[in-house]
Amino acid sequence: EAIFSSGIDAELLSAETVQVTREGKTQILTGLRFDETTNSLRFELDEGFKPGARYEVKLDALLAGPLRAVNGGDFRWQFQTSVPELLSRNPEGESRPASLGTVGETIVATFSSRIDEDMLDIPETIQVTLQGVAQTVEKVKFDDKTNALSLQIAEGFKPGALYEVVLNGLLAGPLRAIAEGDFTWQFRTPVPELSVSTPTAGQIDVAIADNAIVAVFDNPVDAEILLQPGSVTAFKSGAEVAITNLEYIAETRTARLALAEGLRGGTPYQLRIAAAAGGPRRQSDYTWDFQTAIPEVMTITPADQGIDIGVDIDEVSLQFSAPIDPDQLTTANFIIRRRGENAELRPGDPIDRGDNIYGIAPAEGWQVGTRYNILLSPAVSGPLGSDKTETFVFSTDVPALASTTPTLDDTTVTDLNAAIETRFDAPINQAALLTESNVALLQAGESVAISTPAYDPDQGTVSFAPVGGLVPGTSYQVRIAAPVGGPLFDNPGAYNWSFSTRVPSITATTPEDGSDIRSGSQRLTVAFSGPVNPLLLNSRNFTLSCRGCSSGRLADDEFSYDAETFTVSFPAIEMISGTRYEASVSSRVSGPLASQIQLRDRNWSFTTEIPQVVSTLPAADADGISTDDPSLQITFSEPAARQEVSDFQILAQALNDPTATAELLTITGFGANEDGTVLSFAPTGGFKPFTEYQVSMDRIVLGQLAESGFIWTFRTAASLADARQGGTISNADNQVEIYFPPNALAPGSNEISIRRVAAPAGKLVQDGERTQITDAYAIGSAGSLGKRATLTMRYSDAQLAAHDPAKLGIFRRAGDEWLRLGGTSDRSGRLVMTSIEALGTFAVFEDLATLVGGLAVRELDCQPRAFTPRGGGLRDETDISFTLTGPADVTVRVYNASGRLERVIVREQAMAPGRVTLKWNGQNENRELVASGLYIVAVDAGGEHSEKIVAVVQ
Repeated sequence: EAIFSSGIDAELLSAETVQVTREGKTQILTGLRFDETTNSLRFELDEGFKPGARYEVKLDALLAGPLRAVNGGDFRWQFQTSVPELLSRNPEGESRPASLGTVGETIVATFSSRIDEDMLDIPETIQVTLQGVAQTVEKVKFDDKTNALSLQIAEGFKPGALYEVVLNGLLAGPLRAIAEGDFTWQFRTPVPELSVSTPTAGQIDVAIADNAIVAVFDNPVDAEILLQPGSVTAFKSGAEVAITNLEYIAETRTARLALAEGLRGGTPYQLRIAAAAGGPRRQSDYTWDFQTAIPEVMTITPADQGIDIGVDIDEVSLQFSAPIDPDQLTTANFIIRRRGENAELRPGDPIDRGDNIYGIAPAEGWQVGTRYNILLSPAVSGPLGSDKTETFVFSTDVPALASTTPTLDDTTVTDLNAAIETRFDAPINQAALLTESNVALLQAGESVAISTPAYDPDQGTVSFAPVGGLVPGTSYQVRIAAPVGGPLFDNPGAYNWSFSTRVPSITATTPEDGSDIRSGSQRLTVAFSGPVNPLLLNSRNFTLSCRGCSSGRLADDEFSYDAETFTVSFPAIEMISGTRYEASVSSRVSGPLASQIQLRDRNWSFTTEIPQVVSTLPAADADGISTDDPSLQITFSEPAARQEVSDFQILAQALNDPTATAELLTITGFGANEDGTVLSFAPTGGFKPFTEYQVSMDRIVLGQLAESGFIWTFRTAASLADARQGGTISNADNQVEIYFPPNALAPGSNEISIRRVAAPAGKLVQDGERTQITDAYAIGSAGSLGKRATLTMRYSDAQLAAHDPAKLGIFRRAGDEWLRLGGTSDRSGRLVMTSIEALGTFAVFEDLATLVGGLAVRELDCQPRAFTPRGGGLRDETDISFTLTGPADVTVRVYNASGRLERVIVREQAMAPGRVTLKWNGQNENRELVASGLYIVAVDAGGEHSEKIVAVVQ
């Protein structure tokens, strides 16, 4: 920037009149401009300022005019930029040897100011050497905020090595390069030391399962050298052994490996890592020694010198102080001797059970009353262990009778198919058990066929079952020969006992005597105090009948029996609703001993429930039923006892013709659902509009026990003759009436549904000053309204009670709330009338919250626009409707086309906000019919005036 005392000739500003040189080299200028307010000349160098450089600025004298050029010459001055100083470097130089923890992966040089970043694009600007060998430099980056230059070596740092870094002095500018030259420093990486090893050096109790050898260094090693073959070696008892899975984890400076053959028990080991992995300055290999634990017997089960040992033991269990070398787990090193001979061991013995526990057992199992010797070879303890054979001794037990099933002299046996069991307190001689006639079952002194006796060594039980099962009410004797207890047992009869089966009696029936049950498919059940003979379950011993119906014979092959609960189930029977049934069971099913205790036949009776009408479709007393679907449906709590169309009758009575008589209709489409609880049918020809239907059902549908049938009524929706012509529709009791002007409904939308619906009564939840007066009615049609319709709702004196007729209005239900529409209240006619824009659910409310007084009027409408007071093809009156935006005093007048007043409908009548509807029947003030022509309906409310034209046709 150059500031002058006054203005210069700015038109002469150019690269020739303004020049800047750096070290004699002309620089490109940008943004050359002169500010006349401050008399300052400003410009920038295209490449910016370079560090440590000299600059000269020359401004042509003609910029200040010819006199300056003649007398003073050009404007000139010089300056130089600052020379960046190297503030810090990392890793540090030789004065503070670096550790790799400090060196990391990046070399960083921090300057006092910015350097010439363009120099970084020249490869020779940055040089790094390792022991004099040039290294590849990458990821060079200069941070303008911190003035830090960072770079990395492609191969990373090597341990125990000397590095030199040279940064071209021109990075700090020519002044630096001339005065001090390049930036240079050296640093050394540390020699890694072994900080942690696994197993640790000198450890003498290494488990052979821990075949994971780990070496952790305090600084990184040369992974390339470490992973070369021969860099890591292992020795067992002085001999080299193969290693496997060698890896180096740089993040944690950890070398990991395993021995290919695993560790052996009681053996010395040495690990060695070549010194070269620690770098050039490492003088010796990394080594450490350890040895595995010597296996010694800690406990044996059964215990040494044990007696009365049960032969149900799984195996001899030997627990050692340390794992055994897998190569020593052989039958030659683990021996079981019985009666002076070696017993054959199980396949796979000895078996490693974990936690240094090993199991052995004879292949044929343990024998009763036998002495056993366990011999362990010296090889089990390994090279460092004892050289003597270890010996352990124990003997097995002789069994005695512990319990029986059934118990001795039991007379209440109920499970005819249960196995007969004898439990011994010790294992038995299984070979003797399977010898013919050593196990027998006698029935009344005679032997009966039994299954092959089975022995459960886990439970110590001998079990068998009589072929065909036991018979109720019979005595039995079990005999087991003495040799089953082993060769030393000689007590005949010690294993014999007797029992007998129970005589069953009936304890319960389902259904109970005198009960009332559900109809439909049912299975009667009879519970006995004990088992019964399944061969006696048939229709001769179990019977069922019903009064007044044909139950049929029970199928013999459909009886079922639950042996656990002693319960007999009859075949499935379709029980008819409202019917009495009788059932019986013969005493023969209790077995041959039943006659000795004089057991009698069992008889009982019960009834099925009489069906109740749950619901009807349409619902009873429903209004506004659509004629589109003439289906009738009646749902029962139980299946209908009889499902015949002749038991139903339909009467139809037209509601729009008081003189019409009820018509008996024929029924079509009669049918029932799968379980008979729903009967469906329809009147032939379907439903007629605005007709009351009465459906009668005969009592026989509910069963023989029913005392009466069922009747319900409903009413169909009214229908317009032609939706395009409009018309008036009301419900059956004339409480709701709605007038549709021509074209208010889409063609084809003739049917109008008016239904009383359940709605909250009394005070509204959302407004305590509004009270519902009439029932709520839902008005619906197939289409939406195209014009406003006139809705009239009537109320009774009882519904009005003490409420104010002037406060009544029609409300429309929206969700859970009622919204005020308004309306005109006619006390003498006990009605409220308004116009509506859409169909929905409506009710009359007393609205104490809405004030009456003066305000505004809008949306004046007359429907129909043309009417005939004398009657005929058009309606005989028109509905005048408008919306009050607030309470107002309203006057409605009718004028003829000449402007003469014909009729005052209302005068200064106080009305509440909402939609107001009034009627004009075409009469003047004298109650005479006016002439045909156009008439003006004028509404005045709160100072506002609105008019509408209507036509009278005579």
